[in-house]
Amino acid sequence: MLKKYFITGMSCSGKTTYAKKLAEETSIPFINFDSHFDYNKSKNYDYVKKVYTDLPDKFIIDAVPFNLGWNVFIEYIQEHDDIELIYNVCSNPITWCFRFMNKFGFAENPSVETIKKTFHSGFTQYYGLYYNTISAITGLVNYKIFDSFDNTYITTEELYKRIDWVKAIKEETQ
Repeated sequence: MLKKYFITGMSCSGKTTYAKKLAEETSIPFINFDSHFDYNKSKNYDYVKKVYTDLPDKFIIDAVPFNLGWNVFIEYIQEHDDIELIYNVCSNPITWCFRFMNKFGFAENPSVETIKKTFHSGFTQYYGLYYNTISAITGLVNYKIFDSFDNTYITTEELYKRIDWVKAIKEETQ
């Protein structure tokens, strides 16, 4: 039985909302990653390793640390067989953009330039997370993809169809 759930995804993809809902449905404790992790220490191997070591036997956490954290995460999943990784995505770029602008306080009367900058800043993260890490993690851990735009689980193939706008932005910036 799965007991350890890592919910990962872009800022404003709905990780925390979904993690709390899953925790309620499963009665597995929720851990808020932002209050549990010191981002200033994210490149300190010993610190990140201790974060993983200190996790309880059962939990749902709303992130996987980036940078050094992905390497430590891979070590962690190789030591545990009761993990599920859930990639959260908001496939609708307009919805994601406005979630992002609301969260970071610049959604009131956004200019076209602000919206364009938001898309361009997000595409690199989208591309890296959803195109690169999914292929890198396949076979190492059970994973699912949850689209918070329509609250459904989707396949990897469906994910790529839904976020083809990311590739368009990448081509525009090259």
